[in-house]
Amino acid sequence: MALTTGSASSPWAGLRPGGRHQPQFLRQPARPGGPEGRDQQRPAAWPFTIAGNGPTGWGRHPMSDLPSEQNRPFWQRLARVLVFGRRPGWTLVRIALLVVSAVVVFTFVLLPVRIEGASMFPRCKEGEIHCVNRLAYWRREPARFEIVALRPVREGPFLLKRVIGLPGEEVAIRRGVVHVNGQPLDEPHVRGRAPWEEHAVRLEAGQYLVIGDNRAIERALHSHGVAERWMIVGRLWF
Repeated sequence: MALTTGSASSPWAGLRPGGRHQPQFLRQPARPGGPEGRDQQRPAAWPFTIAGNGPTGWGRHPMSDLPSEQNRPFWQRLARVLVFGRRPGWTLVRIALLVVSAVVVFTFVLLPVRIEGASMFPRCKEGEIHCVNRLAYWRREPARFEIVALRPVREGPFLLKRVIGLPGEEVAIRRGVVHVNGQPLDEPHVRGRAPWEEHAVRLEAGQYLVIGDNRAIERALHSHGVAERWMIVGRLWF
């Protein structure tokens, strides 16, 4: 078969030795408008137009001009972390859990009490605020010398007293000294001793003798006596 060159239909037509002509399939289409022709070929319905980064803002993101977290002043970033945390959503969840936990604790576990009077001086001074653990006697009974909160009347105020006599014991007070089963009781926590006199009494099941630490005041001004178990709300925690 004969090879024919120089045909008008051949892509190599017009290619001459030493010439600057190129085949048709190698030619690059000319860009209209010269070097800036790429701007004229931009789609007509471009979704956004931003000034900056050159004459047309070509290739910039619409959120790139907003201030980043690192560009904020240090005090603003610190305040944001302290108030909202690094994740505000989780911070709100933690605050909600903290509020619910506080309500549950101070309703069913801890009882805040404010001291009024001097019957428990010097352990508890007037005006101080203490907390009573409501769950202290959930699995056990009160022990001797423990400070308990009791409520003689269901809707009345709370009293703080120290447990002196236990169920089944015979207790009496002679010249300010407590006797348990006929023997004087050593009470290093007592502050002063007025000459109190109380006849002997046998404590029944579920009964406790409670007295304050300040025995220097008159007996008539000092609330003390036999307390039923249901009156005891909890133990002084701090």
